[in-house]
Amino acid sequence: MSLLPALAEELGATVEALLAGSLSPDELQGGTMRRTAFRVCPSCGNIITTTGDADVSCCGRKLGPLPVQAADDAHAMRVEDAEGDWYLTFDHPMEKAHSLGFAAVVGYDRLAVEKLYPEQGGEARLPHLPGGTLYTWCTEHGLMRHPAARPRR
Repeated sequence: MSLLPALAEELGATVEALLAGSLSPDELQGGTMRRTAFRVCPSCGNIITTTGDADVSCCGRKLGPLPVQAADDAHAMRVEDAEGDWYLTFDHPMEKAHSLGFAAVVGYDRLAVEKLYPEQGGEARLPHLPGGTLYTWCTEHGLMRHPAARPRR
């Protein structure tokens, strides 16, 4: 068992793939920003993003991508221009048991994520990325994709 991490590194695989016996050569699948997936570790709260298929583990747990849903009225946000950035505000509860855990924007060639905490107010500031898609993650209701943002000036 102690040799598995070194063997996995040498083979360019994960320990999980070795144990599962799934070391067949995969076709190279390049990631694109359109394939961005978000994962959140339920133990430590790490936010992990990938731009393609990936086996991701954190705190000893395998993490699947969060399913994306359209934002409903309870998760709506207001978007304003703030010196070239997007200033987001929302009326979502920010309580320990129910809050927004992060806000993110995914553009053509990059992404930005702002971690949110229950004790802070309902706001975030993200860079304005042309063609960007906004997301929020609710600790109770999951990952939300927001309609195309048109900032108020």
